[in-house]
Amino acid sequence: MMNRFIILTIIFSTLILVECGNKDTKNKANIGIKETNMTSDEEFYYGTILEVINAKAYTYISLNINPTDYDFIDKEKTNIWIAVEKTPACVGDEIRFKKELFVKEYYSKTLNRNFKDLIFASMLQHKIID
Repeated sequence: MMNRFIILTIIFSTLILVECGNKDTKNKANIGIKETNMTSDEEFYYGTILEVINAKAYTYISLNINPTDYDFIDKEKTNIWIAVEKTPACVGDEIRFKKELFVKEYYSKTLNRNFKDLIFASMLQHKIID
């Protein structure tokens, strides 16, 4: 049983790495990544993915941000963590999302980790690579 789990973990990890290396829009659509031209919309926040952690129900994403675009965080911050419903995401992707809830000092039991600031987000969208 343990060997089967290890094999499945290796296969899944390989698939994610292959998809993250492939910037082809058609392939991303096949794995469920919503992409958009990212026309301006004041309800959305933007960032570039620095790190991705998948948990049971959520994907935690560290973003490089422009702090002046975020009126609810310290202006000297250049990165922030968001949590979205579990979804594929790759380091380097440019994304946008809607803020649902901003939490200071959030503790994730699943990850056994503290986040100084965390945004629970929805409507995660990836930029189309031209």
